[in-house]
Amino acid sequence: MNLTLDVNTEIYPLSVGERIKLMLTNTLEGEQNASGEAVWEQTGTQMDDFEYVMHGKIFKIETSQNVDNQQKLYISFGGLLMLLVGDAKPLEQFKLDMYVYLMVKKLAAN
Repeated sequence: MNLTLDVNTEIYPLSVGERIKLMLTNTLEGEQNASGEAVWEQTGTQMDDFEYVMHGKIFKIETSQNVDNQQKLYISFGGLLMLLVGDAKPLEQFKLDMYVYLMVKKLAAN
């Protein structure tokens, strides 16, 4: 997988080479709202385990017809953009116009 991600470094500073745990999902464990709207005020969800959370929408998907079978997901988080490129099989669960949560947590340095 290859990831390009805009991050608001004023509220979540990241350094080049810093290790992170990243989770991309369309639902949250413990989520009560099924309408696709963000659930920011709720506690007891997976968001509690992460330091930086964004809610966005998949606005473009490209699938390669070549042997490599790569898929590209383009996601907008209110102006912050993400491009995820990887094998199409694990990314096939994500659909155009789907709302998703991106959650990030810094990992301890080795």
